[in-house]
Amino acid sequence: MADDPTAAPPAPAAAPTTSLAVLTDALTPTEVASTVRFADAAKAANTRLAYASDWADFCRWAAARGASPLPCPPGLLCGYLAALADAGLRASTITRRAAAIAHQHRASGYDSPAANPAVREVLRGIRHTLGTA
Repeated sequence: MADDPTAAPPAPAAAPTTSLAVLTDALTPTEVASTVRFADAAKAANTRLAYASDWADFCRWAAARGASPLPCPPGLLCGYLAALADAGLRASTITRRAAAIAHQHRASGYDSPAANPAVREVLRGIRHTLGTA
């Protein structure tokens, strides 16, 4: 089955909640643990849960199209956000999903596709269409 060209690529595992992979080797294990603990505290537990759920949803959506979610090209994110709007999700939920995808990219060392002008324009259009602009 591994040679099946129609099989969707596996979704990458969620990256650490922070981009602290750049920590120096000069830190002791205790210092690293403390740094990671404070970085993890930057997001509330419910935000981390919501972001994890949002990221999993995006990974499934991308895999169904044979696309890799990480790094995500801006056009793919535009299509995902439009699909969410077409499915009837609220603008606030769609905005949070974009934030979750941006967070995952930053945590993995990639630039956020949500910062792209095309993505911002689609989000603006979704908010305007759904009456939240």
